[in-house]
Amino acid sequence: MKPIRPPLDVGAASLSSSVQSLIQRLRGYAAIATGDPRAGDAALARALERLLAEHVGFSAEASFDFKSFLFKLVDEEIETDGSSEMQSRKKVFVLTEIEGLTAHQTSQILGIDLARVQRWMQAIERN
Repeated sequence: MKPIRPPLDVGAASLSSSVQSLIQRLRGYAAIATGDPRAGDAALARALERLLAEHVGFSAEASFDFKSFLFKLVDEEIETDGSSEMQSRKKVFVLTEIEGLTAHQTSQILGIDLARVQRWMQAIERN
């Protein structure tokens, strides 16, 4: 039987601190993505309620990326007027430059073609 990797890094910090830190990062992402901290908090609350109530898509596999999974849940709850390219670029910037996620993780979270995410990341680096 394979050992199950904990979904959060709890090496030096307590689980509570790790969860609090991740929730703050999710709040920041949601606030930026919605343009409104209250709307962002509402999206995060819906995502967490969905996670707890439905155990949506959670996996104990060693390769399971819990952080990316949570960002995807939050992104699914963000209510925007369409999905403009500018909104998507802003999300790519936050996820890659601030959160340190890879192009592949960002592509999966946002449901955007990997090549497009990589082009946008290159444009960010040039500016």
